[in-house]
Amino acid sequence: MKSKTNTFLGISFLSSFGDSLLVIALPIGIGVETGDIRIALIAWLVPSLAMFISSFFGKIVKQRKHTERKDYALLLLAISCIEIFFGGLVFVLTEKWSMIILIAGFVFLYAITKEGITRLIYNVSIYKFFCDDENYTKVSGRKAGLDIVAGILGVLMASYLISTGDWRFALIIDALTFLLLSLCLLYVGHDVKNKEAIIGEVENTKKVTSSVKIQIFWVALGMPLLHAVNASYAYFQSLIVERADIMTAAQSVLIMTLLRLPSLIGGFYFERIIKVMSLVRIVSFFPCAYLLASIIFIMYPSMYTMLTTMFLGGISIGLYNPACVNILNSIERHQAVEANIIILRAIGLFQGIACLISMYLYSGEILPTYEVVIVIGMFTILSIIPAKMVVAKFVSKDEQNIASKVEMA
Repeated sequence: MKSKTNTFLGISFLSSFGDSLLVIALPIGIGVETGDIRIALIAWLVPSLAMFISSFFGKIVKQRKHTERKDYALLLLAISCIEIFFGGLVFVLTEKWSMIILIAGFVFLYAITKEGITRLIYNVSIYKFFCDDENYTKVSGRKAGLDIVAGILGVLMASYLISTGDWRFALIIDALTFLLLSLCLLYVGHDVKNKEAIIGEVENTKKVTSSVKIQIFWVALGMPLLHAVNASYAYFQSLIVERADIMTAAQSVLIMTLLRLPSLIGGFYFERIIKVMSLVRIVSFFPCAYLLASIIFIMYPSMYTMLTTMFLGGISIGLYNPACVNILNSIERHQAVEANIIILRAIGLFQGIACLISMYLYSGEILPTYEVVIVIGMFTILSIIPAKMVVAKFVSKDEQNIASKVEMA
């Protein structure tokens, strides 16, 4: 089992490197080449629609619990083929709007699989294909730490490709890493002996405890909100920094990589950290801290406020993400899918609307300040809606379970 885990961590490291490379190189590369922040935002607006559409695949994913490892592997294989196809075309079609339309088509298909369907359950269950239940927390934390290292290397490579104008190569490199992860799932991973498959519908009677409901509330509140905040400035922060004459986009990307190094400790020692700092504190405190730092940066863009937001962004990778995964793993598979349907739908809506607003706000020569803060405040209030919807779903399930038990008695 240990060899399987190490193989998975090694290949997922390469996959995370490819993800980080693509996520930075594609939008920033387009933005630098065209000189328009709004065009860079297309790389985030299109996935929003894709994620919203993907949420409607939830029922299908929930039913396919017996084949989830193979399904996920085939999804990754599909992404790889799509990237290779579009990666070849983007070298040929260099005219501005042809390239933008091509990239938009690729990003939509990429997001449907990688950012959409994957979020429904596969990003939670993938660890189970390579480790035992008792090592789940440890492996998820180690992967988070490796993701930071991979992210640093990916950003460094992206910075180089952006500076040389060769950002298109990011698609080909990322495609190869997805191909490796797909093969790892197919030939190294093992199927999970899902308790739901053994017990059947009886698992539907399992009650979600009050403490877990609080944790899930914060996950359902924080994840859509963070995506909205990022779409309001963070996704294109390097372009904002360049326009504000703080430093060049390439330099800010390099600094961001250095500020993620401290979060490396959080990932590798995640299992120990959650014994001192509970999961609910992680998923509630860090989003609030990042929200406050973001508002300060938007109001007063400077070297110091930029460094703070980038540091807290790294914390999100090292602690917040594995905390969310472990919380969702603590409930039954079908419950996690139901929660993720609501969360994914909210992420799609929040990020999409925030992107559209940002495309308008950043269309002028002067960087917006109060307007962006008002938008973030609006999304902060709206984020309560998906959080309450998720908790309400579990409350109604518990009431149904109690009623069914009374009838059986």
